[in-house]
Order: sequence, then structure tokens, then C-alpha cells
Amino acid sequence: MATPTASGQQVASGEHQNDPPNGENTMGDAAKPTYTYLVTGPSRYLIRLEYRSPEMYKGIPAVFFMEHEEEEMAKVCRMVVIGKFSHRKPLLDDIRRDFSARFPMRRPMKIGHYDVKHVFIDFTDEEDFKGYYFRDKATILGSPMRL
Repeated sequence: MATPTASGQQVASGEHQNDPPNGENTMGDAAKPTYTYLVTGPSRYLIRLEYRSPEMYKGIPAVFFMEHEEEEMAKVCRMVVIGKFSHRKPLLDDIRRDFSARFPMRRPMKIGHYDVKHVFIDFTDEEDFKGYYFRDKATILGSPMRL
């Protein structure tokens, strides 16, 4: 059953009147930038790849990348370290606070949640990254973290 809107258009029941018809993108090419893009700027996370439809590999849909595309995507994660908490992972804000107090950095870095046991540490300075990368483990708030 169709319902009239304030503008007089008919909307099928169950459809939200602000939804674009048939899933069309009404924003065009001027889409709202993501939070990551606004914080980091265009140089680090903005990677443009051509759309390609998935192919089948051993009966499973897969997308294959060219070597230069893989290299471009790897640049984003070049200075990222993954830390694993085996027993108990402290709260993310506490990890950030303790990490900043114990390891002074030249430039800001980001610590984020990866999953239940893992965090990622994204360095922006290569010297900071090298100084931390060669460690085996660290203790954050009494919890051992393997790197």
C-alpha cells in the first residue's frame, strides 16, 4: 500500500521516505569524507583501485590484485605493529595512557583495537617505529604483550 509524503510523492509501505529509490546513490561523487581521511589527510590512506568483479578460485569467490596494487596497499601498513595480550587486555584508553608514559615518541602514534586479544600500534615517525619494532614484548599495566 502506498502512502503520500509531505511533497505529495507516493511511498510504498515499508520504505523509508528518505531512502533513495532502488538503492541509488543520491550523493553523487561528492560523498562525505571518512573520519580516517579527515584525521590523516589524503596522502596515507587514500588508495584508488579499479573495480574488478570477483573471480572463482577453488570454488570460492576471490579478487586478485596486481603487484603494483599490492605494493600501494602495503605502504599504508608499513609502520604498524600488532601487539597480542595473551591473558588479559587492559582497556584501550589505559593502554594508550601507559604506552605514552613509558615510551616517549617524537611524533604522535595511534593505538587501536584489532580484536579481543590484539591491538595495533600505528607509528608516524620511522625512528619511533624502529625503536619499538625490534622488541619482543612489552608490559602494559602489568599485562604482557607480545609484538
